[in-house]
Amino acid sequence: MFRTGLTCLVALTDLFGEYSLGRRQTIPAPDPNVDEVFDGDDGLYALDDLGLSDLPQAQWTSTRWAEGELPEACYLYTLERDLLGGSCRPSEMQVYSVTYEDCEDPWIICRCGDATGDARTMIRHLGQLPVQSREYVRYVMMTADRDNTAALSIYWEGDLIVFGQSSSVSLFVHEVAHNVDWWEFGRNGLAYSDLSEWHDAVDNETCVAAEYAKTTYGEAYAETAVMVAYDVNVEPISEIVDYSCMEGTFNIVKEQMGEMLRYDEGKTCGSRIRHDERVCVRGRDMVAACPDSGNGNGVGEDHDSSSGSESVSGSAPGQGTVTESVMVTATSTSTATETETATGSGAVESIPVGDSSARPGVSLGKIPFFVFRSVARVTNFLGGRRA
Repeated sequence: MFRTGLTCLVALTDLFGEYSLGRRQTIPAPDPNVDEVFDGDDGLYALDDLGLSDLPQAQWTSTRWAEGELPEACYLYTLERDLLGGSCRPSEMQVYSVTYEDCEDPWIICRCGDATGDARTMIRHLGQLPVQSREYVRYVMMTADRDNTAALSIYWEGDLIVFGQSSSVSLFVHEVAHNVDWWEFGRNGLAYSDLSEWHDAVDNETCVAAEYAKTTYGEAYAETAVMVAYDVNVEPISEIVDYSCMEGTFNIVKEQMGEMLRYDEGKTCGSRIRHDERVCVRGRDMVAACPDSGNGNGVGEDHDSSSGSESVSGSAPGQGTVTESVMVTATSTSTATETETATGSGAVESIPVGDSSARPGVSLGKIPFFVFRSVARVTNFLGGRRA
């Protein structure tokens, strides 16, 4: 279904006043009158059906954290009621450490109690991101549906928020491009897409990737990255569209992100964005550290069976039969095991969200996310948060 709406354009709190609907027109953006390469109803989501959703997926295992334990960042996101969909209570959040076969350091998934998206589906899609780009993601938050919003990139933290059942490979490529844009190619606290170099390149073209790319120069960058992902993994993008009207900007993003987005069997992760501390939450009260806080990363070995854990293992779709087993360890000596088996080509259906004329996966903005933590965040970045 055609999706409309602009994710970060909804009016947020005063903290995000610069990115409210009333002031959005002041943010530099490409010419709204230029053409789009993908001008159909689905925009760049069409690339999922054309082969992007069939990217190989790393095998993975997942361990559920003890109830009431979560990363500090996920806790803080729940305090921003205008940011998340629904009502995300920290005490109801499910947290998973997901370890893919290509990296020993896990990715942390925070799933709100009222989230409607399936965690296994989202984990598969995240695992289809080549590890060279996936390593720019720290936490993924799953929350309830939000009108006209599929995802947000809190890129200066490396965190993503996925709303409802919006998960898809193209969505993750788009969002991780925001992270890479800032972490890898930005300068002086700005993303590369904020620089005049990129603005001039876009302004010299006669088209952009899709309608949503006209929202901001950052969205033009992220939308182009989806085209690059298709080009380096499925077939040359020129086989399906004429992109000569934006060849210059396409080549810039391909030069920067092409190898990050190219699946390369045997590749493993390099540096990762550092995890926050783990905190214990009861209701909306926060304890600075959990009694068994371990290494702060929430990895499974920090928990014993008395704290309650859930393990999930998965293998890549498209390889015949996919088997996932869920083992829930109770506080008693008994264990319950659930096995789920699926077969098929591995193509994942993209579930529509709303009725949209624009791609709803976007970044939130350039200002510090939590004012009371902004100084610490800048210090962390300047000191190097990737380890």
